[in-house]
Amino acid sequence: MSTENRIDGGHFNGDVFMAEHITQILPGRPHPALSGMPRHSPTFTGRETQLDQILAVLRPEETAATVVVTGLAGMGKTELVLQAAHRAQQEDGWFPGGVLFVDLHGYDPVHKVSPKRALATLLRALGVPPDHIPTRIEERAAVYRTVLAERAKDGQRMLVVLDDVPAGEKIHHLLPGDESTATLLSSRHVLADLDALTLTLRELMPASGRKLMSEVLSRALPNDSRVTVAPEDADRIVALCGGVVSRGVV
Repeated sequence: MSTENRIDGGHFNGDVFMAEHITQILPGRPHPALSGMPRHSPTFTGRETQLDQILAVLRPEETAATVVVTGLAGMGKTELVLQAAHRAQQEDGWFPGGVLFVDLHGYDPVHKVSPKRALATLLRALGVPPDHIPTRIEERAAVYRTVLAERAKDGQRMLVVLDDVPAGEKIHHLLPGDESTATLLSSRHVLADLDALTLTLRELMPASGRKLMSEVLSRALPNDSRVTVAPEDADRIVALCGGVVSRGVV
């Protein structure tokens, strides 16, 4: 037996979406896929200050935050964002509604995901059936924001993670519009048009690079003591790498 509700003013209730001039009446929604983040690395160092800054603005008592982590390729942007998202998700009451994650592959010409396609992914994760996802990007964004806002009102605050965001795209369509949903983005560019806290990652300091190397080696080879025995050689390797780290390491 189906139920139909209608709400004016751009709200969502039950199985009804109202977005601008569009009303969508949906059947029962599937269970949302809100725990699809990639795992975070057990070896993480050198970015503790930035991690603390992100977590400070993600707290539920704070107004909805947008945080952009920028830096050159290999600086560990994705890992920092994942570390923050995983830790925030583990905090009781911070994001009871779950976490949405989309990798936009913004600098990969083959796998690049457009904002319009990303919205479809996000809406499906929120439980919107594919045949009820609007065609136009503006309509998709309106439905997306409506669902997030209603979840927040129901005590299901969410975190949206957008990884590898390119410059010059319609990224604003992927940003929530309510005062509770938080957003984390990573990009090689400073997204100056966004009202966001921007953290720019630089090369790792030598001590942090050596510590990272030691942790990685100890996990792979528990009896390996080369970093401790020859710290000068370890520092030389860090220097030759230019303090640049990879996604799989940090």
